[in-house]
Amino acid sequence: MMAFSRARGPRFYRVLARGLQLGAGSEPAAPEGRERGKEASKTLKRQEKEEFVTWLRGHLTKVPAVVLSNFQGLTVAQITDLRKRCREAGVEFKVVKNTLTRLAAKDTPLSGIAGLLEGPTAVAWHPEDPGAAARLLVDFAREKDKEAFQLKGAAAGARVFSADEVRSVLAMMPSRPELLARLAGLMNGGPAKLHRAIAAGPAMLHRVLCALKEQRPAAGG
Repeated sequence: MMAFSRARGPRFYRVLARGLQLGAGSEPAAPEGRERGKEASKTLKRQEKEEFVTWLRGHLTKVPAVVLSNFQGLTVAQITDLRKRCREAGVEFKVVKNTLTRLAAKDTPLSGIAGLLEGPTAVAWHPEDPGAAARLLVDFAREKDKEAFQLKGAAAGARVFSADEVRSVLAMMPSRPELLARLAGLMNGGPAKLHRAIAAGPAMLHRVLCALKEQRPAAGG
């Protein structure tokens, strides 16, 4: 017992006390510091949300159509593959929060998508081709291992499309190169072929004329 007491004499306790004093400096930050940190984090998140709403509104004001989908159930590899296909096709694909998207869409030509914002949501669009995103997503959803991927619907101008209409209408729209090829065929076919095309319906003629109108400035440049 005496040997034990000598080993832990006055010097030992002075060293122990000094260690306790040094350790006191490593205590958690005071409540005031933690609160300031929380406020700074909230401010940063608020700025990020505002920037996202501004970014998305800018696109929804300009693009001709936007397609909404539910990606829940896809694997990471499948989502990565989908993003890659979109990049290669010039299609923007973005996973979004419904509340922020609803704010961004307000008072834009595509405000009708507000009614489609339920559950997990991703939006997709092409800057010029109204059918590009629909064609890509419909083809993707048809693949046998992509059953979990679901189309929600779309908006083009003031019109809102159901998921079925995305497949039967938007996805069936010919691309701009296809329209121009059809136009060239009509011109080469003479008046009779052009007349048959007109008789086939005003919708087709409208698309052809729009393609021609877009081609002229490009040719002039």
